[in-house]
Amino acid sequence: MKKFFIVIGVFVLCIVPSNLFAENEATDQGSFEFGLGPILGIQLYKGNLEATEFTVGSGLTRFNFGYFIANNLSIGGYLYFNSIKYEGDTESSTEFGIGPALSFYVPMTDRFLFNLYGSYELISWELPGDIDRSSVMAFGGGGAITYLITNNLGIFGGFGISYSPNYKIEGIEVADTSYTQIIVGLGFTVYI
Repeated sequence: MKKFFIVIGVFVLCIVPSNLFAENEATDQGSFEFGLGPILGIQLYKGNLEATEFTVGSGLTRFNFGYFIANNLSIGGYLYFNSIKYEGDTESSTEFGIGPALSFYVPMTDRFLFNLYGSYELISWELPGDIDRSSVMAFGGGGAITYLITNNLGIFGGFGISYSPNYKIEGIEVADTSYTQIIVGLGFTVYI
């Protein structure tokens, strides 16, 4: 995993300086972006649980939006919904996330955009049989590559990670237990 992050880091360091001031109409100041797509989410729980859990969610959909406050710099947010079925459960759990996000785009060519984003998010879920919905605050970040089909429509593929040092069951915090979500997704983004 360390080698993967080193390769991504070197890639970004090579691309950013050469294209930092490149222009692309889709990411010009005053433009808006709206994205939608299904994503695959992997949940990791570590700490004082019976066992470390590794669960893959299905039915995860993410919607993001933003306003370009400067060329290639967007401020906005996102929301997502996830349905997770844990091993041994007969019912699915539901998860909802929402939060502000900041994205920085690097035009690689006139058709390819690379972007990095950071977010602060509220993640809330309800497990089957829960009396109360549980919520945590988490920090997130990731990146994506977008191919512009037209000047206003792109298809993207990306990855992200959210991390919270806290985890709750039925609204009660589980001591020394963290929550991590890793996502990989595809989707469409409209720039107007």
